Parts: sequence; C-alpha cells; structure tokens
Amino acid sequence: MPQIYSADRPVINALFALHVLIAGIVSLIGPLQFVPAIRNRTPGLHRLMGRVYVFAALLIGLDGLGLIWRKDSGKDLFQAVVISLNALIIIGCAWLVWRNAVKRKIADHNRWAVHLLLAMSGVWFFRVFLMLWLVVNGGPAGFDPYTFSGPALNVLSIVTYLLPQLIAVWYFRVKISDGMFYRQVFGYSVFLVSAAMSIGLLAAVKGLWLRVIFSS
Repeated sequence: MPQIYSADRPVINALFALHVLIAGIVSLIGPLQFVPAIRNRTPGLHRLMGRVYVFAALLIGLDGLGLIWRKDSGKDLFQAVVISLNALIIIGCAWLVWRNAVKRKIADHNRWAVHLLLAMSGVWFFRVFLMLWLVVNGGPAGFDPYTFSGPALNVLSIVTYLLPQLIAVWYFRVKISDGMFYRQVFGYSVFLVSAAMSIGLLAAVKGLWLRVIFSS
C-alpha cells in the first residue's frame, strides 16, 4: 500500500496506523495462546491475553473494512469483497471465541480460537502463497503487477482466506476419527501444504522483507 499515507488525510492515516499496530500485537499474542505451559501454569495471563486478542481482532476486522472500502483503496470490486469476507470471518470467530469462553464451553472455545488465528493470518498467507506463485511461474502470471489485479490474484485471495479454515475443519474431524487411512491422508496433505508454504515464506523473506530492510 505505497500510497496509503497522505498529509491531508489524517483519518485514513490513523486507521492504517491502528491497523498495523494491532497486527503487530496480535502476531505476538496469538501463537502464545496455544502454548500449553502458559495456559496451564498462568491461566490468568492466558485469559488476559485472550481478551486483548479478541478485542484486537474485532478492531482489526472493522478497521480493515474501513480501509478496503475507502474510495482510493486501489482494490477491484472482487478483491474488496473477498477481503471483506475475511474481515467478517475474523469478527465472527472472535465473537464465538468470547461467547464459548463465557459459557465455559472450552472445547468449542479452543476450536474457534484456531479458526480465529488462521483468519487473522489471512494477509500473511496471501503474501506467502503469492511469492510461491511467483517462484513457480518465474514471475507475475495471471495478473498485472502494476495494477495488482487479475484472475490469479482473485483465485489466490479465495484460497488463502478459505483454505486454512477448511483445513482446520478437517483437522477437528480427523481428531475424533478412528480411521488410520483418514489420518494419514490428512497428515500427508498438511505436509505438502507446509512444504509449499516454506518455499513461499523463504521467497517472501528474500524478495519482500529483507530487500526492503537492507535498502532503507
């Protein structure tokens, strides 16, 4: 979002700054919520971080909707709708995490917490798999890199926002299944997805983040 900052648009600047700040907070807190030692030994800390995480998720979902539907967001209608869907998934999952925690339905609370973490990581998934797509094709394919639009990006948006949710649903079904073949298929599938993500992540670190850090 190279054109996001403008001196004459303090509201948009503030929304984006809030968005980035919250993203940094949840990126740190989210994974810590799944550490058994923290949940078991310091339940008070787990509950405190959980409240912060859920509140931040609601804010980042609403803030993201405001950013994506501003007049000069640069997104075409399809991408705006798909990103909005991810924001709504974040908001819905955050509400279900909180509701099940209040009702002491711990199993349901844990399940929706996984869905929330994956939904909150949607933009990260998009960047990683975008870089994987560029590696596989040797450069931009199926989209215009200047307008950042095209069918490849449309498909990628849907896949990176919905596929993690479907894998989570699959995981919880496999968890209660007694079928060894079913478990093996799931294990091999997760291995393949993880391998693809590793390639995309290395490409993103090299092509996106390190390049910017060392050139600044």
